[in-house]
Amino acid sequence: MSEVACLPYPPSPIRRRFEGQLADEEATRALGRTLAAVARPGLTIALNGPLGAGKTTLVKALAEALGADPSVVSSPTFSLIHEYEAAIPLAHFDAYRLEDGAALEAAGGDDYLGDARWLCLVEWADKVADRLPETRWELRLEPGRQPWDGRRFWLDIPWSDPAAMDWQLEGFGDVQQQPVDERANAL
Repeated sequence: MSEVACLPYPPSPIRRRFEGQLADEEATRALGRTLAAVARPGLTIALNGPLGAGKTTLVKALAEALGADPSVVSSPTFSLIHEYEAAIPLAHFDAYRLEDGAALEAAGGDDYLGDARWLCLVEWADKVADRLPETRWELRLEPGRQPWDGRRFWLDIPWSDPAAMDWQLEGFGDVQQQPVDERANAL
């Protein structure tokens, strides 16, 4: 495993995975605030999960933690991209209605993705994954089978990202951590 942590170059298909449980909506907001504390310009966070999983709730909390007005944060389902003024300028995408990455490019997504000035948050990112930077963080939210089950989450960060080396996700119960090699999924 030590060779996994020593890859000196981005992008890396090898990621560090955090896996845990979110008891309720407040825990989802707390995860958003936690991500805001380590977010930086140029980062893309891919958000996936079914309708009602908490993607927009998390984005709203992250944006508020960075100083954006939470009352203006909403899912950009029809406009596709919203910009928010914050300590780090935010570009919030909703790819739900898009067919593929080419549609994201046509909507102006490439103006933000990979631009060192923007923190990009992409809901329904699986639909446009071919256009997202390989250095993106990937967060999947899944609701429990019953409302009282809360949500599960999986956060994958490339090992080549300095945050993957030092960051510890705390305050979310027994968070599991493991290396994940995306190349194995491609076979």
